[in-house]
Amino acid sequence: MKMEDISLLCQANLLAITKHWSSVGMEDLDYIRTVRVLIECMQPFLIESDSANDTDKTLVQLKDYARSLYVEHCVKSNPRPAKRDDYEDECREIFNHLFEYDEYPDA
Repeated sequence: MKMEDISLLCQANLLAITKHWSSVGMEDLDYIRTVRVLIECMQPFLIESDSANDTDKTLVQLKDYARSLYVEHCVKSNPRPAKRDDYEDECREIFNHLFEYDEYPDA
C-alpha cells in the first residue's frame, strides 16, 4: 500500500474519532490516548510502504493533523476566549502534553 493511501486512511479515522469525541463528550485524555494508539499502530504499515524513508515525517504530519482537530474542537467549544491566539496555544500545549506523557499537566 502506498504511504499516501495509509496516511489518508489514518486521517479519515482521526476525523471520525474526533467527531465521536465531540458528540459523546469523551474525556480529552481518553480521546488523545485513542489518537496516539491509532497513529502509533500505523508505523509498521508505513515502514512497509513504498516510501518507508518518509515514515517519521508522515507520523509527525498525522500528529499535527490530530492536534489541529483537537485545537479546532476546543475553539468551537469555547468560541469567545479572552485571547484566541493564547487559547489556541494553550490547547496545543495540552494536546502535546497528553500525547507525550499520558496525563494532565500540573495546574
